[in-house]
Amino acid sequence: MKKAIVVFYGLLYILYAIALLKTNVRIGDIVSPILTFLAFFYILKGFFLAETSKIQKVAGCFLALSVFLWFLCDAAWGISTLIFHMNPQNSTVITYGYSITNLFLLVSFIISGYQEIKHWNKMQVFLDTLLISVSIMVLVWVFVFEQDVQKANIIKQNIVAMLSMMADAFLFAWTNIWFFSIRKNKILLSAYLSVLGVAVFVITDFIYYYQIFYYSYEPNSLLDGGYMLAFTLLAIAGLLKTKKQKEMVHNTMEDNVMGKHGKEIIFLAVLVIMVLFRGDQIQYLFFMITLFLLYYVFKNYIQANEFNRELLQKEKEYVEELEAQVEERTEAIVKALNTDIVTELYSRYYFEEYLEKVCEAEEGKHSIQLFYIEQNKYRSILAMYGKYAAEAFLKEVVRRMKKIALEKGVFLASYGENSFMMVVKGNYTYEEGLHLADYIIHTCSDTYTIANHDIVGTLNIGISYYPFDAKTAENLIKCADSAMVHAKKIGFNRVLQYNTKIGKEEDYKNQIEMKLKSVKFDEEFQLFYQPQVFCDNGTIFGVEALIRWKSKDGTYIPPSEFIPITEETGLIVPLGYWILEQGIMQAVRWEKEYAKKIKMAINVSVKQLEDPAFISNLRNILQKYQIEAENIELEITENVQLEENGGVLDIIHQISDMGLSIAIDDFGTGYSSLYYLKNLPINRLKIAKQLIDNMEVDSYDYTIIKMVIQIANARGIKVIAEGVETKEQWNCLKELKCDEIQGYYFARPMPVTDIEKNWLQ
Repeated sequence: MKKAIVVFYGLLYILYAIALLKTNVRIGDIVSPILTFLAFFYILKGFFLAETSKIQKVAGCFLALSVFLWFLCDAAWGISTLIFHMNPQNSTVITYGYSITNLFLLVSFIISGYQEIKHWNKMQVFLDTLLISVSIMVLVWVFVFEQDVQKANIIKQNIVAMLSMMADAFLFAWTNIWFFSIRKNKILLSAYLSVLGVAVFVITDFIYYYQIFYYSYEPNSLLDGGYMLAFTLLAIAGLLKTKKQKEMVHNTMEDNVMGKHGKEIIFLAVLVIMVLFRGDQIQYLFFMITLFLLYYVFKNYIQANEFNRELLQKEKEYVEELEAQVEERTEAIVKALNTDIVTELYSRYYFEEYLEKVCEAEEGKHSIQLFYIEQNKYRSILAMYGKYAAEAFLKEVVRRMKKIALEKGVFLASYGENSFMMVVKGNYTYEEGLHLADYIIHTCSDTYTIANHDIVGTLNIGISYYPFDAKTAENLIKCADSAMVHAKKIGFNRVLQYNTKIGKEEDYKNQIEMKLKSVKFDEEFQLFYQPQVFCDNGTIFGVEALIRWKSKDGTYIPPSEFIPITEETGLIVPLGYWILEQGIMQAVRWEKEYAKKIKMAINVSVKQLEDPAFISNLRNILQKYQIEAENIELEITENVQLEENGGVLDIIHQISDMGLSIAIDDFGTGYSSLYYLKNLPINRLKIAKQLIDNMEVDSYDYTIIKMVIQIANARGIKVIAEGVETKEQWNCLKELKCDEIQGYYFARPMPVTDIEKNWLQ
């Protein structure tokens, strides 16, 4: 079917071409309306029916109407000549009808270019229009009117012809301006064909009026073929739009010379045409060159301004883009500062600012309760199961706390990896605060299943009260922290409110901490030694090294007060190495002076065992003093679940492999576990003083000690009872066949001179 249509159209055009070449009026009058109507059909279909833009649809409507009017005039022309045998040139309706096509074409192209002209420089458009229009008028004046004013006056007698020629001039100027102004845009091939079709129409129309002016026009001549060519190009453009062709023709200022110098080429073409066809036209050449120079000056001025404007616009856009990026990154930074990564709660930074603002806003008008909440198992879960399990556990605890915060309308924030702050505003009483804290513990202290492990979660909460406990946000936090630390000392899942006693203890603790920061070990610390004896005869076999501190101001500070602080601050690690070296050095000295091998028992903190350099430092000290490893015993306090700390277990085995004796201190309190007896390379168990105190009257304590001794003996582990203070306790331990004892009944901790005087000489 398509091939048949193509063949039919081809035959029509061939027939029309023959009619034009032979000047066959009859065939030309018949075929011309048919071809014009077909052109109208495709133009209507492509530029109106297939168009989606409302503005372009209106432009397409005027374009189709312009061709349709031509078709009507062509049809009327054929009827006049073929049927009525009249000269259609004498018909005003027909001749004026053709002229309306020019007007409709102009309207169509002005509307279609509306979107483009909004982006153009209005002054540049004016200059371009002026240059092209004057160039056309000069050509018309020189070639059509032959520089004769009287001939030019003739056109005034035909107002329609004059308007048509003016429309042609505007059309030609408009198409050129549009064509040469789309330098950096990609446009469809159909648009180029449309512009080319209108340009062909305008040129043909100018020639037509020239022939009419000089009475040389012949109907159905090659000139009419120019009109048909223009309509055919428009029809092809409509057909391409109908098929939604995607071929893009790229015309840029850099790639296309016409795009860069379009107006200049038109100007030069006018000069060449005048010189070639009209000889030497000095006055007009001078006029045109002057016009071009003025155009060039103003054009450069406008383009320079346009360049500066574009530069400023780009600079503005660049600055706006930078500002947007800065704003976006600032928001991201603020969000990162204000949000905890793991729990997605407000961060410590945000909380501290919030609390400060709240305290300033209240100014004593309302009370504020601050809950310092610490989750106790996070670090042990991290060590045992890894980061993923620890964070998953923490998120589940936080999920429950969030629910409580939402339910009670209180503020919740993260204050560290396993610490949280809750701000309760309003006139809450102490009792109501305690009730809320108990509710939090009841809700969050539970067994959680994380990564196929059942984990028991516990909390401790310290509460401070604004403005009674503190009047600033910073001090309020310190008070809540102190209360939480004291609650933790009592046990797990405990709540404690800040009070003056805690405050005094905290102040005293801070004073000790400040002293520890500047202490010199050799000047203020010294080791005392408490004898360890055989239970059956009371003779000495070893001593336990115990640190004592007498500060520069002469104040004696008990180990129970400063040792926990060294643990918290990390000072226990260097202090522990000092104690270790001093104790070993003393054992070597005694062996040389008294020819006695006294076993030196030295306490070692778990934090020391976690130091990566512990084993190498221990080897260096042993090598430095050339002491036999079996003469040294390291005591590990049984206040940590060793089975949960794989790193420490590995260190204990390495210590045993080196030949040192290992003792578990305070056995029977804390985390007592038969796990130690079965799985650790232990040489000695030290039964805690709490069990020894009432063993002679408390059958329960007596039974526990008996069981421990029996199990230890079965495992080949020595048992030493510490804190023996009465003869009755000694006798009971003899009955139970305890191996060794230590306590005030035999000797208190004493300095080196007393040990040497009373026990070694």
